[in-house]
Amino acid sequence: MRIHRGVLSLSALVLGSGPRGVVFSNESDNSLCAWMPLAKRLVRAGFHVALYDYSGAGAYPDTLAVAAELRRLGTSRIGLVGASEGAKSSIAAAAKARAAAVVSISAERSLDGYGDLLPAARRLRAPILYLYARDDAVSELNTPQLYQATREKDKRLVAFAGFDHGTALLRHRAVPPLILRFLQDHLSPRRTSGR
Repeated sequence: MRIHRGVLSLSALVLGSGPRGVVFSNESDNSLCAWMPLAKRLVRAGFHVALYDYSGAGAYPDTLAVAAELRRLGTSRIGLVGASEGAKSSIAAAAKARAAAVVSISAERSLDGYGDLLPAARRLRAPILYLYARDDAVSELNTPQLYQATREKDKRLVAFAGFDHGTALLRHRAVPPLILRFLQDHLSPRRTSGR
């Protein structure tokens, strides 16, 4: 699928179907392929997922564009899942995308073209799962700061041993099932939130 935004366009791969949608947003130096094992697992669990590579317009507008397209394709509840750059864009985009859940892996405080994420974390009104590695020099301080700033009551911070950053955390055996359970719990049709 191609999403056109003025002179720029981005390519997205859409898998599965149904009312529960998940947008996967990449690290700045990774492609959508890093998400494929988890995306396939979510599809088998009944999710409608979209993976994409950035267009060059910026992570924040790209995340919003893919979320809007997934809604156009029939999803009623959307989760945003991102790693590093994608973690930051997922936090920034959550309110405008009307996200029902956010998973943020190795988020830092500042997003190119957007700025400091602390105000967006404070405004967040979607359940959020923050994941990071304790010895990841890029996010070991920033992810807990974003967690502390988040006023949403349904929030969780999980730290893992090691230096892994972004999608490298998916290699921890506990991470994929943790993300799957979180999305199942928060994107279920039985939840009555307006998100």
